[in-house]
Amino acid sequence: MEQTKTNAWFEKNWLVIILCVIFFPVGLYALWKNSTISKGWKIGLTTVIAIVVIASLTDDKTTSNENIKENNETEIDSKKNENLTEKNPNITALEEIKKEPKVKEAMITDANVLYVSVKDDGTNRNGFAQYLCEILNEYKATTKWVKVVKVNSINDPNSDNAYGILLGESNCN
Repeated sequence: MEQTKTNAWFEKNWLVIILCVIFFPVGLYALWKNSTISKGWKIGLTTVIAIVVIASLTDDKTTSNENIKENNETEIDSKKNENLTEKNPNITALEEIKKEPKVKEAMITDANVLYVSVKDDGTNRNGFAQYLCEILNEYKATTKWVKVVKVNSINDPNSDNAYGILLGESNCN
């Protein structure tokens, strides 16, 4: 009987260690069945394995919660953008205007005026402002005034307003 016990698989220390690392439930069983490993080592290894298992479960939950939170925030943001676009045609029109090749920057002020900055080529931009009015009207935007200003002219001493040198404008009514 004693000879069978010494040849048992759980009496091989190297196998017990490998099983603790690879497949800890069987490794823990073998660890506690092994008669050559001291009780202190058994308690220590069991504690380490328990900490690793708990830490990995906690990390999974944290990562899962972060992913859920991130997905929810992304979903909320996209719904907000959809709602803003549906509810506010000014935003939809502004997005289209920003796609125009000549447009460097565009914004709608609190006074509901569309300011568009473009590179100054020396021409009057009233026609371009009227074209932008057509885009605003196409999207049923409430913005009814367009001012085209020279790009990067906010601090210019010849600035016509707080947004730069006026190159053209149009009333969209």
